[in-house]
Amino acid sequence: MHQLTEPIGYEDVAKELPEKTMLSELEGIIHRGGPWLEVGLFSEAVQRLLPIMAGIQTPLVFSNGDYNPLNFLWDGKSLIGWIDFTGACFEDPHIGFAKFMIWAFDSYGWGAGVRGGLVERYLYARDVSRSDFAPRLALRCVWRLQRDTSVAGEKDAFQREAILTVLRHALAGLKDNHL
Repeated sequence: MHQLTEPIGYEDVAKELPEKTMLSELEGIIHRGGPWLEVGLFSEAVQRLLPIMAGIQTPLVFSNGDYNPLNFLWDGKSLIGWIDFTGACFEDPHIGFAKFMIWAFDSYGWGAGVRGGLVERYLYARDVSRSDFAPRLALRCVWRLQRDTSVAGEKDAFQREAILTVLRHALAGLKDNHL
């Protein structure tokens, strides 16, 4: 899909698509507020990410905003199409792969991507280091926690702890002098 960035850019629809920089996403998280901002690890992540995100200037690419492997149509030999463009946007080219790490615990779909080495192969092919990927992973963790996960309670405790574990790992990989 990233290869469609230039052709889509010439279409009128490109003016309608949001441009999501990592800094604007982080600022949106801060603006939305909520109980997660009172949680130490979450708050630490936000504070550490602010200067890092301000320094990342990776050109945005076209995305369906999803990357869900179940949204790709395959005829057994080659990719033949995509479904679900409800989140179409221009965004950081590497951030979509963070979902695979966050949802690695599932037994198909996202988890299969991690077990198959999809993220590592993608990062290697584009010469993206783990420390360059870490802020993207941390950002997607705080976004997912704020959007879909309660701060406490049993209802989504497994999901919350899984994402917090990934967030800790991402924060350990941050270079705070990323600029």
